[in-house]
Amino acid sequence: MLKKTLPTLLGAALLFGAVVLVGFLAGCGSKAKTDEVTKKATDPTCGMEVAMTEGAVTHEYEGKTYYFCSADCKTKFVADPGEYMEEHHEEMEEEMHGDDEHHGM
Repeated sequence: MLKKTLPTLLGAALLFGAVVLVGFLAGCGSKAKTDEVTKKATDPTCGMEVAMTEGAVTHEYEGKTYYFCSADCKTKFVADPGEYMEEHHEEMEEEMHGDDEHHGM
């Protein structure tokens, strides 16, 4: 009886393994695609990286959409956008040009 049952069990196990493997591979591929598509922005108030998704906390200022990590950061920005725009501009300058010593100043 074992000789008749063993091939059936092995066939079922192989089929189950194949189904699980295909499901796993399909799931991995879709997650990778989702991660690649998600765009990021920097919260001008705190500098945190924020996903640019539907439902994100945003504010329009001078024709540009800004993304925030929280409603609190948005409230701070709305109260005085100029303060945060200057800080953000200075940080970007440093990233692009490095410190003054690097340029011989």
